[in-house]
Amino acid sequence: MNYIEGKKINLFNKYFFKKCLNFLSKLNRKDIKNQLKISKIGNASDNCNDLQKSFLSLENRIALFKKNVYSPQYKKKISDLLNNYLIPEWKLIKKDLLKNKIKMKKLFKKKFIIFSPSDFGSHNMKVFKKKLFFFDFEYAGFDNSFKLISDFISHPDHVFKKEDIEYFIKKILIKLHGYQ
Repeated sequence: MNYIEGKKINLFNKYFFKKCLNFLSKLNRKDIKNQLKISKIGNASDNCNDLQKSFLSLENRIALFKKNVYSPQYKKKISDLLNNYLIPEWKLIKKDLLKNKIKMKKLFKKKFIIFSPSDFGSHNMKVFKKKLFFFDFEYAGFDNSFKLISDFISHPDHVFKKEDIEYFIKKILIKLHGYQ
């Protein structure tokens, strides 16, 4: 996206978080969401609107990650990390989630479905004249807000302080879902 004027965001701060939150909030105003539904905008690609899709998405990401470790110097370390920690940990978490399926289903209620840019991150934002611009909506559609949050905070290009992550999660739940 070199032809879009502006600079990449290298470090998020409260100003950028607020701009992101305002953007997501505007996308999800009731009148806008209704217009998108009328326009037959579908689900975001790789959406996680139910528990099974969420499990499948995570397992696909683990498999893709495992398959795409090209660097020989890191292959063993990453393979060990996956096989000795991440995959066994995921199996325990999945087992626990399935035991609490009724509680988990609450996270997939209709009220948590938002219009999501899907590929939402600093790689699709630029700052120009103190304004933040968002682009690249080819994967956009309806998705679970928790997926948007987790994709955003776990994006490899982002480095956040713990308090910034907590701020973002708290504010997005207030802005999009009215939680206090």
